[in-house]
Amino acid sequence: MLEYQKSIQDIIKERTSWRTFEDKPISDNERQEIEKLLTSTFEFNPFGGKNRFKLFDIPLEAKSSKQSYGTYGFIRGAQTYLLGACERSTYDFESFGYSMEILILKLTEFNLGTCWLGGTFDQSSFSQAMQLEPNEFLPAITPVGYKKSRRIKEMIIRTAIHAKKRFSWDHLFFCSDFTTPLNPEELDLYTYALEMVRLAPSARNLQPWRIIMQNDPPIFHFYSSQLDGSFIARHPNFHRMDLGIAVAHFDLTVRELHLSGYWVIDEPHFSDNSENPLQYVISWQAAEI
Repeated sequence: MLEYQKSIQDIIKERTSWRTFEDKPISDNERQEIEKLLTSTFEFNPFGGKNRFKLFDIPLEAKSSKQSYGTYGFIRGAQTYLLGACERSTYDFESFGYSMEILILKLTEFNLGTCWLGGTFDQSSFSQAMQLEPNEFLPAITPVGYKKSRRIKEMIIRTAIHAKKRFSWDHLFFCSDFTTPLNPEELDLYTYALEMVRLAPSARNLQPWRIIMQNDPPIFHFYSSQLDGSFIARHPNFHRMDLGIAVAHFDLTVRELHLSGYWVIDEPHFSDNSENPLQYVISWQAAEI
């Protein structure tokens, strides 16, 4: 597990998607620090799987050649990208979301700008740059660079997706069933872990995670809301990465708070009375004292 010098809760609160950058690659010193992180082994991922990452600088000759490393106008100025490859497996998208978010939070601690890109980039060119193995694919990338004042287009994008808006607790977190909202005043330190989940980024800011808590000992069951809409129909696996991101936020926070527990995939049985169908993903169970 990567170590952070600042509180992970502060880093999560600071993280924001950035799409406008200074037109230069990151410094050699910062590159070396990031490369060290990428070569270190991820000791733990609750979803298993195998992910690998690399930094990639847009070649100077690409601007004057037919080779395109495009992001369809969503990113401006970035010269460096973090690319990620994932081996196909049962929980590949969840595993990738978990690992990538851990790295993005570390880049946030370095005061570098990032932005999750799952569909708005040239898959062919970036996949070639990643040199994918036969059983690998490229789920997402992020620009990495020095933040520049947001363009009008970026501000419009953020407004359109309600980038700063998050669902309230009673929409996301429940006690014992899907109809009883959790009371944050009764959760002690777990309140902080769930709040960090609530602040997690997601595709189109759809926030698909739903969590049911059971007591004695505390168990938190993570579900994915099977949201309707044309966007999800076109990108059915984005919400799976989002769940991996949410799990990363929860995991990092309970570790920081020294709350002992473990992850398990063992679906409980609840009556689903929610507005949208829910799909079970994973559970975190507190260690019995």
